[in-house]
Amino acid sequence: MSSLSDPQNVLASLGILVSTMVAAFDWLWLSRKRLSYRVQLDSPVSLSPQHVGDLVRVRLEDRGQEIQDPSLVLLRVENTGSQHVEALDFESRLRFSFGDRQVVRVDIPESDPEPEDIAQRFVDSGGHADHAGVLVSGNEIVVPRISLNKGNYFKLLVILSGEATGVRAKGFLRGGKIVKGPQHSGRPRRTTVVVGLVGVLSLGLLTGSLLTDKKTTSPARCESGSIEISGSTAFGDAIQDIASAYRNRCEQATVTISNNGSVEGIRRLQRQESSVSGNSISMSDGKAESPGPLAAHPIAVMLFSVVVNPAANVQSLTAGQIRGIYRGDYTNWKQLGGDDQSITLVGRNADSGTRTAFQRQVLKAAEPAVVSSGDCKTRTEFSQDAPVLRCERSSTQEVLDTVRRIPGAIAYAEKHAVLKTKEVSTVKIDGSEPDIQRVLQGDYTFWAVEYFYTSGRSKESPLTRSFLDFLSEETAKKILLINGHVPCADSTSGNLCT
Repeated sequence: MSSLSDPQNVLASLGILVSTMVAAFDWLWLSRKRLSYRVQLDSPVSLSPQHVGDLVRVRLEDRGQEIQDPSLVLLRVENTGSQHVEALDFESRLRFSFGDRQVVRVDIPESDPEPEDIAQRFVDSGGHADHAGVLVSGNEIVVPRISLNKGNYFKLLVILSGEATGVRAKGFLRGGKIVKGPQHSGRPRRTTVVVGLVGVLSLGLLTGSLLTDKKTTSPARCESGSIEISGSTAFGDAIQDIASAYRNRCEQATVTISNNGSVEGIRRLQRQESSVSGNSISMSDGKAESPGPLAAHPIAVMLFSVVVNPAANVQSLTAGQIRGIYRGDYTNWKQLGGDDQSITLVGRNADSGTRTAFQRQVLKAAEPAVVSSGDCKTRTEFSQDAPVLRCERSSTQEVLDTVRRIPGAIAYAEKHAVLKTKEVSTVKIDGSEPDIQRVLQGDYTFWAVEYFYTSGRSKESPLTRSFLDFLSEETAKKILLINGHVPCADSTSGNLCT
């Protein structure tokens, strides 16, 4: 009893009790409203491979003026508390400052809800439409006051001019707190860099080209002649950039590209005479069916997205629901929690490798072959009984343009092309977004390996072998990453290409 009544023991016990109560108050009360921010990337923009020198010249421009010493910051802001955060809870708006660097442009590459929704909320709260609703002043951005439900988040991609790094944040949340999450350490993850580069492309700031302004001596691997590449439309942008870089390294080589669909590309290679097939390559989204003696070369992992017109007001679907849509079990988005809008299927034709990947990875069956509309708006005379209106388009961009125009439309397309297209919404599949980490974990299944097929390894011409070798070099790998693909020649692809 004497020890318990000792004043020192009493004070120590009270100290422990007070500390416990403070910690409990912080956990039970303050954490109810908590906004977390995280710097996911803060790095100078360096797109040109150092070892190729004058072979590659890439720069960033804004309104015709080159951005000096460009750098890229990717911020993630999330409601990590246990309560919704209302706009009026922001006693002081969230601000980010970047020291001596000046803000050039701001965009929202990713968010939940959709980026267009977040940007519109920012604008409605007094934000500037030119910067996705974010207020910009010199070296600082100000995030307008908006409501965020529990678990909602948005990412801000900030293009800056000037040397140095570092980000400072300030703001005050009434009845809660704004906290800093873990900072990126060391080199950023490659997938984070890809998100940043895709954002740069979507802002239209990447100019110049992967072309030479100054001629250099041809390396030993160069071969003269002509090579013909046909097939995938989804891989079209990447192969155009790679071909340009190769032509400027190997001036005596000519590369001709025809994006006519994966299946047709394979057929074309199979039909060719042996005298010319050695200088031909066919691109296929996924392994070709019945390739015969053709040789397959895995090039990159390509991610695909299921997309809808925003009028559907649907953010996530299960794979089972998607199959039900294509079977005709669902005919209106209100049956799936969306708005009262009829469902329209925008498909690819039978020559599409993207369609093949969708059938293999998502539908687990053939896509319905009935084309009930030519313009994707009105039914044809002989398809009045079809449960869902369905049309077909022959290229990735045609599909996305159609989804953008038709309320209630749903389709599938290569992820990078989707990110560059405004007014279409990516749908989560079984709660997962198209992301290489999700693919590696087995959570996201809509992906394929891009294969380049030749007439056979023994029949490949020296020029064809030279071009295929070029695809494993750093120059080509960087181009693939800029176009949103993960090179098979890079460890980031894991075992996906084997």
